[in-house]
Amino acid sequence: MNGPSQPARVSWDMQWSGPIGRSTVNDDTNRFRLDATETKCVIDWSADGPGDFSFKADPSSSNTTYALVGRERNGVFY
Repeated sequence: MNGPSQPARVSWDMQWSGPIGRSTVNDDTNRFRLDATETKCVIDWSADGPGDFSFKADPSSSNTTYALVGRERNGVFY
């Protein structure tokens, strides 16, 4: 946290597929609501830093087993 640091850049390319299912969670007691769509996503990411540092994710490990896109409301925004 307080040690030396170097600027770097991370990039993500995410390819979302169609919906698999939909979920709603409504908890009035805890003032929380979630409206979400379950889907699949393939994520390709890479990082570049100072000097010759670079990293690229292995494409064979970029398929997710579960992805969720949704809208959440809680607290004062409930």
